[in-house]
Amino acid sequence: MTRYIKMRQKAIYLREKGKTLREIGRTLGISSSTAHLWTRRVKLTNSQKRAIWERHKQAFQEGRRRVALMQRQLREKEDVRYKKLGRDRIGTISQRELVLIGAALYWSEGFKRDSRLGFANSDPEMIKLFLRWLFEVGKVPREDVRLRVGLNVAYKNDAGRVDGVWSKLTGIPLEQFQKPFFQKSKWVKDYRYRGEYLGVLRIRANQQRRLFLTIKGMVEGLRLMGS
Repeated sequence: MTRYIKMRQKAIYLREKGKTLREIGRTLGISSSTAHLWTRRVKLTNSQKRAIWERHKQAFQEGRRRVALMQRQLREKEDVRYKKLGRDRIGTISQRELVLIGAALYWSEGFKRDSRLGFANSDPEMIKLFLRWLFEVGKVPREDVRLRVGLNVAYKNDAGRVDGVWSKLTGIPLEQFQKPFFQKSKWVKDYRYRGEYLGVLRIRANQQRRLFLTIKGMVEGLRLMGS
């Protein structure tokens, strides 16, 4: 009984000092409901009430931050897991699969209104994959490829840098780059670092009328798969 009385007195003392019921419970190893029962007669000052309310608010906010952090960590682990699953499903690409991939890319991003083979995109990895397709599947000589960068006119002064970056990414020498073209637009994306902006790269393959017609046939074959 003596220990019980001492603990109760300690609880009352802590409450009079402005401690929260949870803080008292943690200190004495009792539940918050027991702490409330033992200290319900203690009258808190207005300043103590405000201080307790602030600590409750901070604890609530900290709890929300911890939950948000846990959820973010779980999402990140899930992202890694499913991205790996996707990469594993792709695995090694066969020659036939590469043919289909290139045809699908051309169907999506290739030039179709004239009789010249052409492709445009802003994603460096997609550009490199399509060039691989041109060289390995289409047997296009590298010297027959011409590249041209399209930029927003606001980045006109960056044209030389952008050409250089694309040349390094593609392995195509600058001598095979045509003069950049510039587009006027009221909306200009504000890149945090100007070096991130690479515009759109257009690929042309000279003297490839037969390959162009073959690609059109591939695209028609893909269309039939959806019917």
